Amino acid sequence: MRRWEARFLQALEETAHVTDSATQAGITRQAAYNYRHEDAEFAAKWDQALQVGICTLEDEAVRRARDGVEEPIYQRGEYMGTMRRYSDTLLIFLLKSHKPSVYNTPQRVEGTGPDGAIQTTLRIVRVAARSDGEPSSD
Repeated sequence: MRRWEARFLQALEETAHVTDSATQAGITRQAAYNYRHEDAEFAAKWDQALQVGICTLEDEAVRRARDGVEEPIYQRGEYMGTMRRYSDTLLIFLLKSHKPSVYNTPQRVEGTGPDGAIQTTLRIVRVAARSDGEPSSD
């Protein structure tokens, strides 16, 4: 294992951010991608670390949507206490991600063909890779 590799992978698990992880490991972003391209084992570790990082981000999004965050309240410059704020936007994104068939709105595209109006309904589906590498849709 390269000297920087463990630090890079640990940072990627914590941040899900390649540039920050490369900086913390003391290498450039481009060098990280070059090593990824050259080394299949490192690429697999990268993918695994990134998934951990993404799960951490998703956990934080759920916490902010469900539990909210305390924000300070000031009146005329004087601290009065806190108020809990929730993120409706994060909640919407989480619901759309986990139950797209229920919460994603079908998109409608209209156009005019030679014989008159044409209507087409599109359904946008999120595609994720299965553990065997093949695409699967939710």
